[in-house]
Parts: sequence; structure tokens; C-alpha cells
Amino acid sequence: MLSVRASNVSDALAVASIRMIMNCVPDMLQALLVGSEVVLNLKQREQLLQASLMAGMVIAQTGTTVVHAMGYSLTYFKNIDHGRANGLLLGEYLKLVEKVQPDLAEKILVAMNFSEAEQFGELMNKLLGDKEEISSEEIKRYSKMAIQTKNITNSVVKPTEEDLRTMYALSFVK
Repeated sequence: MLSVRASNVSDALAVASIRMIMNCVPDMLQALLVGSEVVLNLKQREQLLQASLMAGMVIAQTGTTVVHAMGYSLTYFKNIDHGRANGLLLGEYLKLVEKVQPDLAEKILVAMNFSEAEQFGELMNKLLGDKEEISSEEIKRYSKMAIQTKNITNSVVKPTEEDLRTMYALSFVK
């Protein structure tokens, strides 16, 4: 959906994957409230595995986009797990998509039963918890690195280097 290489088939897989994940979100949030990792039942775990498989199939067809490019520096230099790094950044990128291509953002948000990207950002903040710290110098350096990657040209909404700095900064506001 967010890649220039997306197709009707990859978009359908992406939407199905999003919906499967969202079916499990209430119990994920409950697990965080009670401080337990053992709240999801076997069916939900299978559903998350299937959603992950489908998301992997999407990436295999479309390649990765700007969020991955931004996440690489967080993983390499800050030791943030790559999935977490991408999760921390995704909300701000979806806000940019919402501003530049509202119809595309709406398709993604509808799959999540959300009406605006801000709701997704709030959900990710709840699920991911306390954020790591990132300095303004790191933001500048990581943005310079990310803007040069092929992931940017593979993105439907192509951010500027300034957009990247803004996304990093807003993603790590505590």
C-alpha cells in the first residue's frame, strides 16, 4: 500500500494482515494493563503468526519503504529491535501519508477501524511503552543516511530530509 511496487494482491494481503492484528489488539492492551505476557490464547497467537506471514509476503512483493530506512539506524546505532524501531516511526509516517495522500491513508485506517492517523499513533505508543532517547545530532545524522536509501524511492509518499527529521523527533517525544 505504501510502496510504489504495491499491487491489488499485495494491498489485499496487507489489509487482511492489518485486520487480523487489530483483532488481537484489545487483548494485547489488556495484557499490558495486568502486566502479563500470557493473555493471548493459542488461536490469537496463530492469528498473529498468520498476519506476520502475510505481511512478509507483502514485503517480498513490494520491498520496504521509508520507515525501514529510518529504522535501520535505530537498530544499528541504538540497539533498538528493528520491529520496535519501525513501530516507533510508523505513526508519524502515516500522519505524513494522511496529509499528502489522504485517500491512501484512509484505506489503511479503515482496515484498523480508525478515522485518523493520530489514533494509530496513540495505539502504538500504548503498545510500545517507554521510548528510547534520541538526540538532535542523532536525528540529523540518521536523516542524512536514510534519505540516501533506495527505500525512499520505493515509497509512495516520498519524504524530504526535513520530513525525516520531523518524523524522528515526533516519534521520540516522551
